[in-house]
Amino acid sequence: MKKTFIITIVCAVLCTLLSACGGQQTVDFGYTGDCTWTLTRSGGIYTLTIEGSGEMGDYGGRNGDLPPWWAYFRFITNLKIKDGVTSIGQQAFSGIRNLTSVVIPNSATSIGDFAFVGLENLTTVTIGNGVTSIGDFAFSGTGLTSIIIPNNVRTIGNSAFSSAENLTSVTIGNGVISIGNSAFSSAENLTSVTIGNGVISIGERAFGGTGLTSIIIPNNVRTIGNFAFSFAENLTSVTIGNGVVSIGDFAFARTGLTSVTIPNSVRTIGLGAFDSNVRITRR
Repeated sequence: MKKTFIITIVCAVLCTLLSACGGQQTVDFGYTGDCTWTLTRSGGIYTLTIEGSGEMGDYGGRNGDLPPWWAYFRFITNLKIKDGVTSIGQQAFSGIRNLTSVVIPNSATSIGDFAFVGLENLTTVTIGNGVTSIGDFAFSGTGLTSIIIPNNVRTIGNSAFSSAENLTSVTIGNGVISIGNSAFSSAENLTSVTIGNGVISIGERAFGGTGLTSIIIPNNVRTIGNFAFSFAENLTSVTIGNGVVSIGDFAFARTGLTSVTIPNSVRTIGLGAFDSNVRITRR
């Protein structure tokens, strides 16, 4: 009895010392889809780790299900998603306000809708080379300053990076086929965009209200959606590729353009696609 009591006291003292010295402690753990999650604490730093082989769970939606780590959102500062995880769950991390950086592993093939929405302190994201789709509103309203979208990505969802007010630079890989509606809209400080050569369609309002000064639309693009670049008031230079077939309604309305050259491939130019003062020539 005495021996057991002494062992208990020693364990308690060791735990106290580990905590005081910053030793790692497990706070909580469980499952998310095919993966596991573990929340650890080292000193005052809380780290959420997702690992396993397979998909994470999805949250939100009609049922309004909350991620199992919801109760700790205000404490979590670090996120580790380990190689082997194949999808980032819908609305999985949207409440982790103190998160500043994320690395999406190469094993992941998709980033779910609303996965990181509204994380104003999230300034850095590295997207793994295995990702093929970025969901709707995935990074909307975040604090990202720049983003490189790898060549394996095929689709950028609706409003995926919208209202990311600190975003200044975007590089879209050559594998991307479609840029969703409002994908980068209202990213008012976005001044530099490189559109990959594989893009076929630019969605409605995709770059509306951005700070772009110039844009080159590659030859592979076929359609430019309604309002695609509208209210990009600093936009003074546009190069439209030879493959473009249609330019949507108000696509370049309320920009800084004074002239534009439209290739002979263009068959339809929508209502108010260019402001009345823009000089249009054909080539």
